[in-house]
Amino acid sequence: MSKHIIKLDALVNIKPITKNQVKAFESWADGENLVLAGSAGTGKTFVAMYLALQASLEPSTPYHKVVVVRSIVPTRDMGYLPGTKEEKVEPFETPYKTISLELFDSDSAVYKKLINNHQMEFITTSFV
Repeated sequence: MSKHIIKLDALVNIKPITKNQVKAFESWADGENLVLAGSAGTGKTFVAMYLALQASLEPSTPYHKVVVVRSIVPTRDMGYLPGTKEEKVEPFETPYKTISLELFDSDSAVYKKLINNHQMEFITTSFV
């Protein structure tokens, strides 16, 4: 493992903004599993990633890492994508990289550190 393990204190403290986000935070705190649904831009991915990272970075937690599973079925025809598996899925990782910038106070390398340290894993339904 790398010497640059991301610690919980590096994660910025986020507070819920909407009523539904408050419900998500409270439900998570009560130990419930979450299924977040709603329109685009309501913070579903942001809240889910924050709560998962918060839980997995806690030193006393039983969780080892956050695993993001996403479908890479494009909404439009992209044609043949040459390259490695990593190069093919990279465009679909962008939202998680962007959220990482916000959650770790703009540390541009934090997403890659999480991946390299096995604190986070991104897999697609195509490669499961």
